Amino acid sequence: RMAASVAYWKGDTLRGGRWKHIDAWFEAFEQRPSYSASRSDWYTHANDIPPQYGNGVDDGSKEQQTIRRALDGGDAAWRLPLPPLSSS
Repeated sequence: RMAASVAYWKGDTLRGGRWKHIDAWFEAFEQRPSYSASRSDWYTHANDIPPQYGNGVDDGSKEQQTIRRALDGGDAAWRLPLPPLSSS
């Protein structure tokens, strides 16, 4: 949840080499069957917090706005209807 919330509200990522021990923790955690069974998506995590705790405060950076639009489907990030599946 924290990885999704930090990206959505602050435009920063917890993973990706900046903190090697956190990267290792995420990698180890993802190997656990109990985590795999309850894992969710970033859209859900970013949008389930406001009803519970109130809105987060975004920092308005370019990175934050880009991530938020991508998760929320802004700027045509989600294009519906979906194209037909290809046979390949």
